[in-house]
Amino acid sequence: MRYILIISLFIASLFANDAWNKNNLLNKKNMTYFIPFELWLGVKWDGKRAKTFHEVDTTLKTSLELKGPFSWYHPYLKKQLQVYKRTSQNNIELFTFYPAGVIKVYDKKHDAYLNNGITFPLGYGWKIGKPYYFSQEVWIRDKHQMRKLGITIQKLDFEKEKLTKLVYDYSIDEEKVATYTYTTDEGMTKIQLAK
Repeated sequence: MRYILIISLFIASLFANDAWNKNNLLNKKNMTYFIPFELWLGVKWDGKRAKTFHEVDTTLKTSLELKGPFSWYHPYLKKQLQVYKRTSQNNIELFTFYPAGVIKVYDKKHDAYLNNGITFPLGYGWKIGKPYYFSQEVWIRDKHQMRKLGITIQKLDFEKEKLTKLVYDYSIDEEKVATYTYTTDEGMTKIQLAK
């Protein structure tokens, strides 16, 4: 009986030490979650909370290619940024990260340069079901405008206390644009556009 208890405790400690374990992500005091940058990138995560620009060159299950990081000059912010390039059949987008999330800084399809406006939740303090809003600056053909972006985490799926998926809604000016699904070690695995 004693050996069974020791083995059970050992197996439980293996799950508890897994970077994607719920206990490593959940702040039980305020019931908020930490979302690591590695989830957006689709790379392995070691559990460390430091934001690191990991090298990636991959094709996601959504047929989008993700490569980076590389240095890119933002003409409206007048500064160099470390960015990732996400490519589809008809578009190229550039992304970087800020403490609260991943932001899009360029969208070729719309000839748009952007600043702020979180497109993927990142870091500390995220609650399931709570809408979060961010102001985004947009320059389209030298015309400057502001818009309101929103993120609402619909669910975090856990299997055996290990995070497997993050599903969230994304809105622009309070109109839902899409629902995104990200899977641990894979990145974006599904996009469902709003109708």
